[in-house]
Amino acid sequence: CGHIALVVICDVSLVAKDIYAIANHYIVANMYFIPAGILASSNTHFISLSGVSAEALSNLTWKGMFLNNLLPVTIGNIIGGIIFVALGYWFVLKRSEKN
Repeated sequence: CGHIALVVICDVSLVAKDIYAIANHYIVANMYFIPAGILASSNTHFISLSGVSAEALSNLTWKGMFLNNLLPVTIGNIIGGIIFVALGYWFVLKRSEKN
């Protein structure tokens, strides 16, 4: 069971890294990387390896993740979905009704 969990964690990590590599700030990737950073910021070994000061890492909080990242990204996804997907379908269906 432990081996399967490790494979799943590694698989999610690779997918999230691929999404970030193409510069998409996708909400699922954010839900992986931000908590990983929050959890790592409490470990002095990870802090020393990161090369970032402990003060800078103190800005990583669960509240900040939800208010400053997940909430705006979710709202943006909803608005973007309404504008680009729903209006796109509406436009295509409206044109097909005329024909």
